[in-house]
Amino acid sequence: MASNPAIKTINQRPQTRLRAEQSRALETRETILNAALEEFGEYGFEGANVRRIAQRAGIKHQLIGYHFGSKDDLWQETASHFLSDALDLITRAGRESRSGTATDLLKQELRAMLGFHFSNPKIQRLVMQELIPGNPRLTWLVNGFLRPIRKSQTALLDAAQDEGGLVDGDTMLIFYLLVGIVTIVPTMQEEIRQNTGLATIPDKTLDEYWALIERLLFPVNRGSTG
Repeated sequence: MASNPAIKTINQRPQTRLRAEQSRALETRETILNAALEEFGEYGFEGANVRRIAQRAGIKHQLIGYHFGSKDDLWQETASHFLSDALDLITRAGRESRSGTATDLLKQELRAMLGFHFSNPKIQRLVMQELIPGNPRLTWLVNGFLRPIRKSQTALLDAAQDEGGLVDGDTMLIFYLLVGIVTIVPTMQEEIRQNTGLATIPDKTLDEYWALIERLLFPVNRGSTG
């Protein structure tokens, strides 16, 4: 028996409407997360205001509770969403490394993270707002993201030193030196704008900054990521 095209079309309508609603919900969540990143990065958790986040997002503030629940939940979702992007970038950089040496892999990951933070300075601002002793959000960040990153990176630093491709020194201290190098200029872009007149950091400056990092930290210039 042949199927009735009219019935088939009617049955497809609820599915089409459901997909459209799901798409709108995802877009709303993404809009809220971007607004929350700006708010938490600017004011920290304690100073952030849910109504202000809603104003940034251009939505009714009740929608934030609908999609994320409490302010604590929204902060965790925001941090997890954007820090996961950073972790994914490190993973992709490792897969795309053109050499099997730890030194070249380290360079690849650092160069990728430098570009990431230049493009996304608000993420580091969110983290820096929570660097307060006894802060439960800092503990959450350390356990969920920062400690795994440190462990994987210090192991890579040790391997690069063993190859002779990285300057000597305590790898824990070198790790935090690298964190500062990769994040400080991106997070200071507003101060740089006011102090130098540069509205944005040009690509040429980013390349020069990376070349300086290589000269300072990698005594053996393998030239694979320059």
